[in-house]
Amino acid sequence: MTEPAAERVGIADLQAIVHHSRDFWGERDVSALHHALHVHEFGETSVLFRDDDGSVAAYLLGFVNPERVASMSWRCARIAAVRVSHGGCTSSSSDSCAPAARSR
Repeated sequence: MTEPAAERVGIADLQAIVHHSRDFWGERDVSALHHALHVHEFGETSVLFRDDDGSVAAYLLGFVNPERVASMSWRCARIAAVRVSHGGCTSSSSDSCAPAARSR
């Protein structure tokens, strides 16, 4: 497994995340929180991490402090999730998924 690198979220990525939302959120319908605004307005700080097979393993949509992304000590301002197959963690507030992401 290679070291994950943060990538910017694009529209196609956002559509894939919504399509596979149960892999992150289970039965909760949070599709309304996954708005294109996150890509268009916060594109520089909305990030994702991919599996070795190229699928989205974790993502954050919203504001982050870019200087803190590398240390994964960021706090999210909107919505973040780690795919259940990677241990799972979901947040739709200002909570942090960094501890779960860091341990994967």
